[in-house]
Amino acid sequence: MKQTIKIVIVLVFCLSLINLRVELFERNYIESNDVEAAREWLNSLTMMGYKFPNLVADNNSNKSLVIVMGELRGGEKTWKTLYENVLDPNSADLALIVGEPTKDDQYVNSTLYARSKYLWFFPEYDDWADAVDLINGPDWRETHLPKMKRFESSGIFGGIKGFKGSGIIVFMIRWFLSRRLQESNVLQKYDTFVITRADHYYLCPHQFTDLEVGNGIVWTPEGEDYSGVTDRHVVVSKTDILQTLDVLPSFLSKPFEDTIPLDNNNNNKNAERLLKQSWIRNGLKLQKFPRVMATCATKTDTTRWSVASQSKNNMMEGEPTLFKKYKNEWVLANKVCTR
Repeated sequence: MKQTIKIVIVLVFCLSLINLRVELFERNYIESNDVEAAREWLNSLTMMGYKFPNLVADNNSNKSLVIVMGELRGGEKTWKTLYENVLDPNSADLALIVGEPTKDDQYVNSTLYARSKYLWFFPEYDDWADAVDLINGPDWRETHLPKMKRFESSGIFGGIKGFKGSGIIVFMIRWFLSRRLQESNVLQKYDTFVITRADHYYLCPHQFTDLEVGNGIVWTPEGEDYSGVTDRHVVVSKTDILQTLDVLPSFLSKPFEDTIPLDNNNNNKNAERLLKQSWIRNGLKLQKFPRVMATCATKTDTTRWSVASQSKNNMMEGEPTLFKKYKNEWVLANKVCTR
């Protein structure tokens, strides 16, 4: 038993080294059962509140961290563009914050897991109203939830039982991420952070380290903002990232009408506008950069909102297993990347 524990500890230590993890994964030295057993053991220790010791000095010279959050979609061909056009050109590390894996998780042995330096999980909920209770208790169910029901179809509060879309899920994942960052020492290690999603296909290099960050500046790509700001990708400094993630706590701490007017125009109520309003109230300065990425989908990807057409006309050029999701993104990214 003692020998087994020692082997697992050595395995965990080795898996923490990014390059070695990728090498072991690609050469099939680590089998899926071994990885899953180690992951379940680590998850159990984490849930019990165990704090892992720092086994080696962290001499990491990378000053940027790319955080992929939410459901893993897009597949390996898409993630290859993340490595080649985002992580490598910017000498950036990778973090994942994803739902707790299940036995049917098709991506648990992916290169995303293998390459990530930080791997954080959040619980999944049948009704994400239960997750919102974690912020400041259940009082919001009386002050805000009844008024939210006017916007059941808008997507802004999707994830709450009976609501369409995934707005609340996205904002709650940001809250979980904020907690993970504050509980760790990650904020002290990096100067620049990118918060993004897994199904972005990068058509050309995204040199985000050339963008000026700090002093409240927040960068998002052009397009898909719906009179607000897109919630799919953001570049921000370590001094402003927590303010960027603070959406739901601020919203729930104020009267509902202070953020969302109860008028008859439900068309202008969306997650993008709520995000923009939150950032402006937090004193952030919004900037846009030319879009170099676009959202895609595989045949097996799941979604709570927009479904990508799987027609031949919607296939990506040269990638018959990938389909375009938001065509305007592809138009904008192609213009930038074919100049």
